[in-house]
Amino acid sequence: MAFRSLLFLTVILLIHPAARSDDDIPSDAELAAFNRTSFPSDFLFGAASSAFQYEDKIADGSNASNADEFYKLHQEDVSRIKHIGLDAFRISISWSRLILYVDNRPVLRRQGFEYYNNLINGLLNTSDGQRRVEPFVTLFHWDTPQVLEAKYGGFRNEAIVNDYVEYVNFCFKLFGDRVKYWVTFNEPHNFVGMGYATGQFAPGRCTPEFQYQYAFAVGRFDSSSQNCPEGNSGTEPYIVAHNILRAHAAAVELYRKNYKDSQKGKIGIVLNVDWLIPYDENNASDIQAVDRAFAFLFGWFMQPLYNGSYPAVMREYIGDRLPKFNRTESKMLNGSYDFLGLNYYTAGYAMDVECSKGPKNYYTDPCINITKQRNGKNIGPKSCSGWLYVYPRGIRELLLFTKNKYNNPEIYITENGFSTCNHGDINDKRRTAYHYHHLKFIKSVLPDVDGVEDAIEKNKNVKGYLLWSLLDDFEWNSGYTVEFGIIHVNYTKDSLDRKYKHSAMWYKHFLNPLLKEIGHLNKKNEAMFVYYY
Repeated sequence: MAFRSLLFLTVILLIHPAARSDDDIPSDAELAAFNRTSFPSDFLFGAASSAFQYEDKIADGSNASNADEFYKLHQEDVSRIKHIGLDAFRISISWSRLILYVDNRPVLRRQGFEYYNNLINGLLNTSDGQRRVEPFVTLFHWDTPQVLEAKYGGFRNEAIVNDYVEYVNFCFKLFGDRVKYWVTFNEPHNFVGMGYATGQFAPGRCTPEFQYQYAFAVGRFDSSSQNCPEGNSGTEPYIVAHNILRAHAAAVELYRKNYKDSQKGKIGIVLNVDWLIPYDENNASDIQAVDRAFAFLFGWFMQPLYNGSYPAVMREYIGDRLPKFNRTESKMLNGSYDFLGLNYYTAGYAMDVECSKGPKNYYTDPCINITKQRNGKNIGPKSCSGWLYVYPRGIRELLLFTKNKYNNPEIYITENGFSTCNHGDINDKRRTAYHYHHLKFIKSVLPDVDGVEDAIEKNKNVKGYLLWSLLDDFEWNSGYTVEFGIIHVNYTKDSLDRKYKHSAMWYKHFLNPLLKEIGHLNKKNEAMFVYYY
């Protein structure tokens, strides 16, 4: 995924970059000393991807049509996955690649089925001593079929629930004998906010007046500031979220009723959450603003899954614009997950502000601002992406917060990544440092390998870590201008050559601690693995 909106309209931008020091980048000795043996033996390590950002093979050849050509090169990339030593790889199924609608009826696309079938089989294949890689399969990663968007407005219409359930039923039936981890939706908060409140993502809907205000607030006046001809930023985000939750609950009910016992799999959802700190930690209003922000950012989706209802503070601030679940829907939602995927990238400071008197909008409804700076200092080192400042401690705080607030669910970190602007630079030690420090903080909440644990400060239900991303990819409205991959993709060549970066070499060593060296760069500055067992 790897995109974040600049939350809640106004982001305070100061010109005081956080100071960098050599201490931020671990030494080779520190990297070599920290590896998977510090984690429980059943802890899964992997990487993540998404269909739209990776696959290519879009019929009209537009926008992200080249992407990484994963559709064509997936066998080679699966070999790279196994070469690095991943336990798991997260993919998404493109609804439109698998299903064609003929006379309003879903029909299986043979080529789409064969592609996903071969990809899943390739990951699981253990012949000739290959490593088994567990597929985590996301059923919806923001790619609504255009035919349904045109027919009835996509997720703005509750008719999407039945069509979504028909689609996921195909997936469970076709692939469920091998897929043991299903994700119903990826980051619905970003899909809803950026698609229906600011109009920056498909389907590009919002209150036009708000889009101009948003562009002004973040200093962005390009053509995308005028591509939102219709919508309602104060109602549509809540309607769309409501239908996503209905679809999620229906999919989980279907899986548990018809497939779970025989297929022995699990089903959950992936939510993105930034860690938040009061701008003024001695100010009661800012402390309340943090609680309110977590309700709007996290509780909006998590609380209905936990107890069948929206957070009370959302009802207080939104009123009748927030839909209501009927008794049956509430019962279906309550407990509708076997595991929770959390995507964590960054953190910010939240402050209480006066509520906007302008047009209603999801991003202004909570009456808060979120900033990356306080007292002239950034919350952490800045990446290539304006929204991503490095704050590894936040992942620890988020894991403990989730444990305590939502009764200790089974958790997988399903995305965590760092963006760079230096295209072609494979000596990406800042990315290596990012993953190293986040894994250190994740380790700090896990029970000690020797069995010693502090019940308050530990969380034994954190079960895996999937970094974003295996490959450089198409990053939504940032296109190819930022890189998140541990493997470089050369977009200047039709062959889309791949090269391992420093971060990939480190990850391989982390996962295979018997390697005595991480690797080196040869004279051509190409990443090379050195094997010493």
